[in-house]
Amino acid sequence: MQNLSREVAARLSRLRCRIVGHNMKLSKEYKTHQREYVCDACKCQYTEDKNGYLTPLTPKLKRVNEVMEQFYIRRQAKTA
Repeated sequence: MQNLSREVAARLSRLRCRIVGHNMKLSKEYKTHQREYVCDACKCQYTEDKNGYLTPLTPKLKRVNEVMEQFYIRRQAKTA
């Protein structure tokens, strides 16, 4: 019974996001000025693409963000 109510609540929050729009919160900010966002209502994750638009966060994009940050950190360490 409780699982059913959770499922209904999740569907309602997704419906709310489709009608009203997502309520984005910053979940992670990298030193390379890349950001990851999560919607409070439906828990969908997004990141910024190269043009600054929000795109759904896939495992591949998450890994790209992490690798770019490591590259940036190593590069800053060499120049300092």
